[in-house]
Amino acid sequence: MSTVSKNEIARVVAKNTGKTIKEVTEIVDAAFDEIFDSLARGDSFQILGQLKLAPITTTEHFAKNPGTGETILVKGYRRVKFSMGSKLKEKLN
Repeated sequence: MSTVSKNEIARVVAKNTGKTIKEVTEIVDAAFDEIFDSLARGDSFQILGQLKLAPITTTEHFAKNPGTGETILVKGYRRVKFSMGSKLKEKLN
C-alpha cells in the first residue's frame, strides 16, 4: 500500500489528457482550493455515487487524560466527515 501524491495525480491526468503537468497541477490546485473553501463556509462537497465530504462541529465536552485520569475540558472544533459512495465501496470491495 502506498500514498498517491498530488504530483502523481497531475502526472497521470496530464498523460491521459495531453495537457502539461503544469496545466493539470494548476487545475488540481484550483479544484482543491474550491473544495476546501466550500467546506470552510460550511457547505458539503459531493461527487454523486463516489464520495461526500461534510463539515461537522464537535461540541465542547469533558474527557479523561488516559495517563493521569484527570478530567479535562476539550474545546469544540470543526472537522470533516467522509462518506463513501456506492461506486467507491464497489471498487474497494
